[in-house]
Amino acid sequence: MENLTKTQLVLLTLLVSFVTSIATGIMTVSLLQGTSSNVSQTINRVVEKTIERVVETPSGAKTIKEVQVVSEDDRITAAIARNTASLVRIKVLNPDGSSSFYAIGIIVSKDGEIIAERTSAFASQFGFSATFPDGTISNLALARELSDVGAVLFKAAGVPATGISPAVVSKALPKLGQTVVVLEGQNDNFSLVGRVTNLQGESSTTPRLIDTDIRGGRETAGAPLIDLSGDVLGIRRSDVPGGRVFIYAPLVFNAASR
Repeated sequence: MENLTKTQLVLLTLLVSFVTSIATGIMTVSLLQGTSSNVSQTINRVVEKTIERVVETPSGAKTIKEVQVVSEDDRITAAIARNTASLVRIKVLNPDGSSSFYAIGIIVSKDGEIIAERTSAFASQFGFSATFPDGTISNLALARELSDVGAVLFKAAGVPATGISPAVVSKALPKLGQTVVVLEGQNDNFSLVGRVTNLQGESSTTPRLIDTDIRGGRETAGAPLIDLSGDVLGIRRSDVPGGRVFIYAPLVFNAASR
């Protein structure tokens, strides 16, 4: 090293840097190929929105363009926050006076209409109650069985004056590869993020079931599947092992509104 000229030292430094960058690239690719799909999904997409606003100046109106950068993380957390006031926990009131968890219910009107999955534990002669987000407990009356779509419609005897927000059903068809979020948990809200992997049904425009790659959750019956706009895409089918399959929500909402 002592015998090298300044030019040779610079060239040697460049060579070492070049070799190091190649090695780093190879290691990065190897690590990504070895990770699971769930880990890889934490690499966030970035969405840029250009917003134009008109500002009055002494010389006249001037249009200013602003660029807002919204990460996928921001959209996920916003979608979750939008739906936390739309969910209730439904319990079955057993004949012996005890109660047990039945399913998550989705509030669909401020009058206390609630949609839930029609699970294997459902029986029309049972009583049901719902716990609202603020802790209010209300008895439920069975409004209608929606057996053809695997759901039931309840009506709460009373609802909190504030703190509830009817869910919004998605008007857009789910797409393969689309990012989705499921909210579950028998008492508190837990979230899992995944992708749409398959659509099952009579046609691509009226899917009956949404298959996802979501795994390893609490697999709560009736858990809602939401898109990144915060709209409800599906309702979990608890009879499918793994908790990854959801009933296409528009079918349920349309059946309930008839």
